[in-house]
Amino acid sequence: GVQTCALPISEGILYEMVNIKTSNITSDDIAKAKFTFTVNKSWIDKNTVDSDTIKMQRLTSVWKTLPTEKISEDNDQITYLAETTGFSYFAITGLKPGEQYTVPEETVPTDEEVQKDLAREFDSMLWVYALIIIIALVMIWKGMGRKKKK
Repeated sequence: GVQTCALPISEGILYEMVNIKTSNITSDDIAKAKFTFTVNKSWIDKNTVDSDTIKMQRLTSVWKTLPTEKISEDNDQITYLAETTGFSYFAITGLKPGEQYTVPEETVPTDEEVQKDLAREFDSMLWVYALIIIIALVMIWKGMGRKKKK
């Protein structure tokens, strides 16, 4: 579930903060997650924020910026896409023109890296299933051999 919260952020002007909790999912189950979010242009103008600096940040042991890109824009709002490797507290922030983030950026695997990892896991599981089938066939074959001797 999503709930709003208020925690101090390390830098940037806060637009919104949320805590995203998961059920029956651990961080190990997630290779990568993608979020879209919108920021009202009226907030950008009121706070003199450079729209190109808007980032989603994630709190692990420290705040880290997430890879964030602008994906669309209309007269009232801008939509962004952010990628993460887990869930916790998130903050949408922006900076004044000319400022830069100094907090580290979270390392998120590319889609190709995620696909390769999934393929490797699938390949390794095929060997396990093949071994189980071979053992089962040997046991059946040995069991049939015993019945014939009687």
